[in-house]
Amino acid sequence: MSKEQVEEYIEAIFDIAGERGSARTTEVAKLLNNVPSSVTEIFQKMAQKGFVLYEPYKGAILTEAGLEIAKRIKRKHRLLEVFLRNTLGVNCKKIHEEACKMEHAISDETCNALCRSLEAPARCPNGKWIYPCQKNIET
Repeated sequence: MSKEQVEEYIEAIFDIAGERGSARTTEVAKLLNNVPSSVTEIFQKMAQKGFVLYEPYKGAILTEAGLEIAKRIKRKHRLLEVFLRNTLGVNCKKIHEEACKMEHAISDETCNALCRSLEAPARCPNGKWIYPCQKNIET
């Protein structure tokens, strides 16, 4: 299971369930265009790594470690959206897709530098809050 795959699943759970809710296997499968059996397998692996609490037929809940990763990925994504729109002038219709591709590639150190260069924006172009710097978590 690659770091990017773990991050995508954590992000999907967060998008569906928020900070404290549960995401059902079928919901995550639909969001990520995958089959439920594959999602179940990934949930089990993520539970072994301590990123989620998984219960069959009920879904997955992010652990504190998983939640920290979700916040870190969301922060990277939203900072990248600000950078793409405000600095590079990328079309608003493309910034989300581009940020999705880039969020897994930049290090936390680079993200912090990006945040400083953008003067620590509080919101992304869509108005969503940008999480402040967090500890580095290995995936």
